Amino acid sequence: MNPNETKIILETMQCADGNDTYETLEYIGFYRFQNNMHILKYTETNEDNLTTDVRIKATPQKVTVIRKGAVNSTMIFKKDLTNKFMYNNMGMTLDMGLKTRDISISENAATIALKIDYSLVSGINILSQNAIKITIFK
Repeated sequence: MNPNETKIILETMQCADGNDTYETLEYIGFYRFQNNMHILKYTETNEDNLTTDVRIKATPQKVTVIRKGAVNSTMIFKKDLTNKFMYNNMGMTLDMGLKTRDISISENAATIALKIDYSLVSGINILSQNAIKITIFK
């Protein structure tokens, strides 16, 4: 890794219909702290070798995740708010919402941890309960 790169571990949890799904992914990306905001960039590659560039902007009050490439979406997490978004994936568009329960950012000498607890909703229906933990290594 060059000095501008950082190791990122992304852990996700989804509970839908009583089934819990966990996934842990590791990326090399770029991190900076600017204008009181944590900014993270990395690239995801899917099973078909198509890439999606991901940019995350985070404060304790709001997290924005912008994905462009094989998957295009903008997800906004704000505590106690439901944010609507359009999810575009391989030509299919879905009207969805994110109801954020909690956002936390903690930091120590070696890492920064960003945690988001949220529900995925469609209309008034809760489709799943979810959590994301992103660990950024300094």
